[in-house]
Amino acid sequence: MIAPMNLLKVWAVVLVWGAAQLASGGSITGTIRLPGGRPAAGMRVAAMAVPGVGRSTTDSSEYVRITQTDTNGRYQLEDIPPGRYFIVAGPVSAPTFHPGKLEQTGASIVTVSKTGPALTGIDFGLEADIGNFAYGFAPGLAAAGIGGCCRFSAQLVTEDGSRFPDVPMKAGNLRGSLNAVFEGSKGVLSFAVSVPIGSTAQFDVVGLPPGYFLKSVELGGRDVGLGPVVIDGKSLATLVLTAGYLPVSTLQKVTARGKVVNIAREVRVTSVSFTSTNPTGPTLVSELRPDGTFEFPSIPIGVYRPSLFSNLLVIPDSNLTIDLHNNPFPESDPQSVFTGGKKTTITGVVTEKLTFSGHGYFRMNVKNESTGAVTPWAIYVAADWLVPKIVVGDTLSVPGTLSTDGTNRLSADEF
Repeated sequence: MIAPMNLLKVWAVVLVWGAAQLASGGSITGTIRLPGGRPAAGMRVAAMAVPGVGRSTTDSSEYVRITQTDTNGRYQLEDIPPGRYFIVAGPVSAPTFHPGKLEQTGASIVTVSKTGPALTGIDFGLEADIGNFAYGFAPGLAAAGIGGCCRFSAQLVTEDGSRFPDVPMKAGNLRGSLNAVFEGSKGVLSFAVSVPIGSTAQFDVVGLPPGYFLKSVELGGRDVGLGPVVIDGKSLATLVLTAGYLPVSTLQKVTARGKVVNIAREVRVTSVSFTSTNPTGPTLVSELRPDGTFEFPSIPIGVYRPSLFSNLLVIPDSNLTIDLHNNPFPESDPQSVFTGGKKTTITGVVTEKLTFSGHGYFRMNVKNESTGAVTPWAIYVAADWLVPKIVVGDTLSVPGTLSTDGTNRLSADEF
């Protein structure tokens, strides 16, 4: 049996050992000076993870810990995970790397380990005086005791990774301005937002398409919910907003009317279908009237991808006009109309030069030698390198595949 005194000693050892395991992060301290040797008070300083191949050295998602210098220019970065880091100071857009270089190629690398000592004396100076906003925050925030600015590399994604509808949206901090610009497509929209350290932020998206809602907010890999969160500068500066889908059964149903205009004479359009961008949403078909109009008498509000027309349509909308711009291949997948078609060669006179955007087409008049009748044809071109220079008035013999819907359309082979 362990004596009481010995038992206390055992518990003391356990507690010390446990504390050592919890304090697994390292620390880095140093001093930042301005040109001329003056202390850089209130300067933003960060530990930036050494990026891997293909990753930008100025990507804010690399910032693992952020702090600011005191009135003497001293800084202290705490609880840094083991790894290799650059120490940077100044604005996100133009950081200065230890030991005082503006380019990453001249930067030194510091290594933080679980068992290694605290790193001290990581001092360096700036090569140029970068002004009041070099510290990453406005003077008014400094007076309020709020630290440097934390710039988040952020993304808006759908819960299943599907492509986001191309509709105007804004994202950012509801307690500041919502002016973030989205870039990208196919399920991931990127933007950036800056929030002062020590402030409270609440992230949201304005203008989410009908049928979508903000489902979760992850900050530094941790789900922080949809409410306000304090920006402590310790979390990884990454922000992911995930949008979910509302159940289609809960969406209001409305009547949608519209018109298809500028239909090419080579195309036979008898109906139009709308497919919801919501994975659980419907695909609806409406017959096209002789005047080109259509109607969906009961369709859930949402964003839809028409079978004809590359742009998305938002319902409800008072003007659902689908302009085909006289394009003889308006299908979302033009090559599908030639699958299983017969091979042939047609000869005719070029009446329209090659129009190319993603895929291309040109037109020819084909004369029936036995009857003398002239029929206009549209020639699909998957890539411009497949065909020679198309000159109006030239006579060409074009090999290819006939469309399967009986229209005068041909997918050209290389010639």
